[in-house]
Amino acid sequence: MFHWIDLTVLWSKKNEYQQSFSSATPFKSLIIENFISHKKASELASIFPDMTWEGWNNRSHEHQYLKQSCTDVSLIPEPLRTLIYELNSGPFLNLLSEITGIKELLPDPNLIGGGLHMTRPGGTLTPHIDFHVVKGLSLYRRLNFLVYLNQEWESGNGGELELWNKKTDKIEKIVPPTLGTAVLFQTDDDSPHGFTNPVAGKNRQSIAMYYYTAQDADVYSGDGATYWRSDSAAKSPAGRTRLLLQRWLLFLARVCSSLSWRFHTLASLTSKRD
Repeated sequence: MFHWIDLTVLWSKKNEYQQSFSSATPFKSLIIENFISHKKASELASIFPDMTWEGWNNRSHEHQYLKQSCTDVSLIPEPLRTLIYELNSGPFLNLLSEITGIKELLPDPNLIGGGLHMTRPGGTLTPHIDFHVVKGLSLYRRLNFLVYLNQEWESGNGGELELWNKKTDKIEKIVPPTLGTAVLFQTDDDSPHGFTNPVAGKNRQSIAMYYYTAQDADVYSGDGATYWRSDSAAKSPAGRTRLLLQRWLLFLARVCSSLSWRFHTLASLTSKRD
């Protein structure tokens, strides 16, 4: 029995969602407005912890400025905890598999990197490509699912999710984090995202869920690192030199990771033939 998610309605739109997801640009994604009804989303938003809550972990650094998160589901207050359980349930994962074509999806009960997210006014999130391999576990990250719980969010509040085109290094799609809106997108080496327009006037609140498979993707989809987009606005010669070196080191790291993946795949295929 689901209270926060209306699976009947979602399943009735499965074909529409499949088409939207598979044809989306700059990478496979789906935006579902009113994923949670306005009334229910308002109820959830009203109990979302404020910045004084002791359950927050400070995750702020230069690339995710003024961000706080909570990955401990035992600390997350009801009914937000129940919503997370519903998003990690078998019936919901079955729906995601149908929409995306990714079979045998697995939830993450530990909410690694996910759970409750809050960014305070002035905060930004540098566009980035997420980690693909879960360190210490034989799991591969395949999907991100975000649910926004922001009351009366307006354009002046900033914080719009940006989906970037990796080839052109430009924003191709913008998603306002409005109340009850959900965003699903494939997580791989071609899915840079973030928000560069600073949050203003109120906290930016969301629930982040990540889904995995025990088998790797058929194509190279990343490694265990998060790759942040370099800041191209450096003014000083020293800053430009540092950024140029950083780009080359990141490029070499990703090339090595890709070659390692290809070698491992080839070795696995050879051993199976033998």
